[in-house]
Formats: sequence, C-alpha cells, structure tokens
Amino acid sequence: LFCDTCTPTEDEIDAYYLEKYVEGDRKKYENNLALYEQEVFIKGNESFYTPAGYRLMKWVVVPYPEDVTRNARPLAVRFSLQETEVMNAYNTLAYAAASVEDFNELKPLREAYDRAGEKLKATEAELMDVLRQALPAAEALKEKIVRRMAEGMTFDHAVRVYDEKQVFADPDNPGTPFHPDSSNWTGNLYTAALSLTEPGQISDPVPVADGMYILYCAGLLPEGAHQLTAQERDMVAQNIVYDAQLRQLMELMETWKQQYAIETDLSRLNLD
Repeated sequence: LFCDTCTPTEDEIDAYYLEKYVEGDRKKYENNLALYEQEVFIKGNESFYTPAGYRLMKWVVVPYPEDVTRNARPLAVRFSLQETEVMNAYNTLAYAAASVEDFNELKPLREAYDRAGEKLKATEAELMDVLRQALPAAEALKEKIVRRMAEGMTFDHAVRVYDEKQVFADPDNPGTPFHPDSSNWTGNLYTAALSLTEPGQISDPVPVADGMYILYCAGLLPEGAHQLTAQERDMVAQNIVYDAQLRQLMELMETWKQQYAIETDLSRLNLD
C-alpha cells in the first residue's frame, strides 16, 4: 500500500522506539532486579532497558599450584557432600513445617539442619585455609598487572597473557554485569566486586573453588534505553511505516463502507 506520508523522521523513530519497545521493559524491570536478571541473564531474553546501578566486571583467574589442589581436593569433596546434607535437611524441615500443627515438634529437624550448616561452615573454613596458601603468588601477579597497566597495558591484554581460561580475551566482550543487589553474585566474589565502584579498579585475589580471581571494573553499564544500531533504527522505521500503512488501509475501508453497500458473506469465512 503506497503511503506518501510514511517516511518517519529521526525524532519519530526515537519516540516510537521509546513508546513501543523501551517503556514496557522499563515498567517491568525498573524496580524488579530479580525478574530482570532471571529473564535477561539466565533465560537470555532481550530487553531494551537496563536498570540503574550495573557495573561491568572482567577477571583473570590464577590456577592453584598442584600441591594446593591436591590438599584441597578431599576438602572440596567433603564440602560438596555436606552441601547436599544441608539441602536435604532443609527440604525435610520445610516439608514437615507445611503439615505440622505444633511447631515444637520441628525442634529435632531444626537442630539437624543447624548441625548440618555448622559442619558445612567448618569444612569451608578448612578449605579456604588451604586455598589461601596460594595467595602470595596471586598477589604478586596482581601487582605485576597493576604495574604493567600503569605502563600502558590494557586489562584485556593481561587476560590474554595471564589467564589460561581466556574468558575475556576478546576485547569486544564488555564484561559481566554486576549489581550490588544482584542474586547472581555470591560469597567472596560478590564482596570483591562490591568494592570496585569505579572503572579501572582492581581487586585483591579472591580464592574460590576453581582458582584465584583478580577482578577488574571495566566500566559502568548505562542505565535506561539501549542505544539503537543503524540496522535497528531501520527496523523501527519499517515498523512505523507498516503501522501508518495499516492505519491508512483501515481509513480506506471505513470510507468504502460509507460509499458502497458492502456486505459480509459469513458463509465464506472459516470461523473454525
């Protein structure tokens, strides 16, 4: 359908994009960070709006020496088994709580859950003591990275040189989003990321199960509407034209209804 008034201006493209694409995501995610991370980060859904407060993190992972790995392995196995015990104790307690009339009857189950949690914390402390034996080497590497970055090396280059996993070797990878209220970051990594409030800051090494993480704040994720690429602007413009053509067609149909005796033959419509 030809439409001689259907060429949108840049301002019309911006207004349409904000109304049709951004506003719905803003209302849904602005005050519901858990839903945003569930749908966007975990499920991989697209969002045209980013809530405020996100920072972008990158890291270098320093592997543990063989002797530390060997000493930590039995503790890591025990920790994993005790995690399962805690989960089972919690599920047993929750299942019983759903049907019990006298909550005093839950005391043995609560005590079992508490004991499982205490055992897990004790094993975690033992495991961390072993893993911390490797910290001096990781701290030396962190100081080397800081020194070389002061001389002009980028953190992306540090990843390519020092990180066996090469997670952020691609300079086009902006980093992993972190938010102070995020549920996707936990434990020592959360604490370290929380301390990095400005781009360019580097954390002390953080010992976790698969290595010692040196975190780097790569930037701040802009709040609000995503900036459209040229291709995306063309797509929005096409949608504006389609909407305008549809409105014009509907107007023509109303005019035809008034000018001509148009009847609908329901027998020819497939209503199934």
